[in-house]
Amino acid sequence: MNVYIEVDDVSAYLAKVVAAGGKKLVGPVDIPTGTFAWFQDPGGNMLGLWENKR
Repeated sequence: MNVYIEVDDVSAYLAKVVAAGGKKLVGPVDIPTGTFAWFQDPGGNMLGLWENKR
């Protein structure tokens, strides 16, 4: 199971995650309904970012 955090700009928030010590795993990936990315936090937990298509 993957937990997603809804944001208004996946790329911007993924950059913040990396700057804070997280690791980019996948993305950003555009799909018909929006954009997502997966990352690993400094504790090793995998999480997702989600942005609805506008």
